Amino acid sequence: GAQVDALAISQALSMFLSVHLCTFGAISSTILYMRLNNLDDDAAKAFIRKWPRMFSLPWDALVVGCFCYLCSIVLLGLINAGGSSAQLFWPICFCAAGGMCVSGLLYYLAVVK
Repeated sequence: GAQVDALAISQALSMFLSVHLCTFGAISSTILYMRLNNLDDDAAKAFIRKWPRMFSLPWDALVVGCFCYLCSIVLLGLINAGGSSAQLFWPICFCAAGGMCVSGLLYYLAVVK
């Protein structure tokens, strides 16, 4: 029905966004750090001062991409559940585990490191 079509479109869109945002984050961070590694210390500091937002962009893309991926897993579970709450068990467990991993990584990078 129309609800399944909307869920399928939402799931495909969130999966598309997750793949492309995570790929963008990986490639942009690689290019950014390759560029910085080729500069001397003073030029690298000047580059960082000139473009501070650029350094959070790969991380922001990765975080949003991971969130989209977790959403796509839940949506896939809703599509495949067919009204059965038992079939939602594994997608919800996977999403919870993924959310804990992402939260732990964010905590480590923001607080510990």
